[in-house]
Amino acid sequence: MTAIQILLIFSIVLFTLIFFLKLKKNNLIKILLSLISAFGIYFVLFPKVTTTISNELGVGRGTDLLLYVFIIGVLFTLIAFYIQLRKLKAQITILIREKAINEAVVLGKPHN
Repeated sequence: MTAIQILLIFSIVLFTLIFFLKLKKNNLIKILLSLISAFGIYFVLFPKVTTTISNELGVGRGTDLLLYVFIIGVLFTLIAFYIQLRKLKAQITILIREKAINEAVVLGKPHN
C-alpha cells in the first residue's frame, strides 16, 4: 500500500466518522454515506477497477469517470441546498410577518 492510499483511506474514514457524529437521526443519509465511503475505499485500494469500469462506459480513464461522477454529485448537492435555502427563506419571511403583526397588536395598533 502506498502513502497516498493510506492518506486517502484515513481521510475517507475520518470524514465519515465526523459526519456520523453530526447526523444523529438521518439513517438514509448514513447508509448513503457508508456506501459512498466503502466505494471510495475500494477504488483507492484497487484503482484499476475504475479504469475497467470507465472503459466499459466509454470514458477514457478511471480518473475522468470519477471526476464526472463527482461533478454530478456536487450539482445534485447544490440543487438540494438551494431548494432547502428557499424553504428556509419562506419560513423566515412568514415568521417575521407574524412577529410584526403580533407586536403591532401588543402596542395597540390594530392590523387589517
